[in-house]
Amino acid sequence: MNEKNTVCGVWGNSTIPQEKTGTFKQQIKMQLLKKIEQHCNDFFVIFTNQADMIFMDVALELQKEYQITIRILLPFFKWIDTLSESERQQREKYLNLIDEPCCFCADKAYHDIMSICSCSLVDYCDNLLIICDGQPNDATVGMITLAEFLDYKTEYIRL
Repeated sequence: MNEKNTVCGVWGNSTIPQEKTGTFKQQIKMQLLKKIEQHCNDFFVIFTNQADMIFMDVALELQKEYQITIRILLPFFKWIDTLSESERQQREKYLNLIDEPCCFCADKAYHDIMSICSCSLVDYCDNLLIICDGQPNDATVGMITLAEFLDYKTEYIRL
């Protein structure tokens, strides 16, 4: 029986304390391996915060062993230019390591850009992986609410 290959949207709008990065990476790796086992080999990650960079580290490591596709969704066209030099370099490194072109949620920064991002992410995927630490911020609560409203299969990685 052939199972349909699904696209998993990854929402990681969280800041992870440095001392918990190793534990968080392990949780992400276990969840990704579970997804791969379920024939979910395509991931669409939105770049918003530190958690998505931890996801990228793990996903790129697994990409060497498993056939997975990683796509990146940026909040808006010039978003990367708004970052600090070190963060911009890190994100550009990720962009250079993937084969797929990145997509944009919007042409510029709007006051409700995170709402626009959550709507864009669900356009590209059929299930979600939400990464959050402690109490979710407003944007993550909005993403969770949208996923519930659309009846998306949603899994969580919580620290």
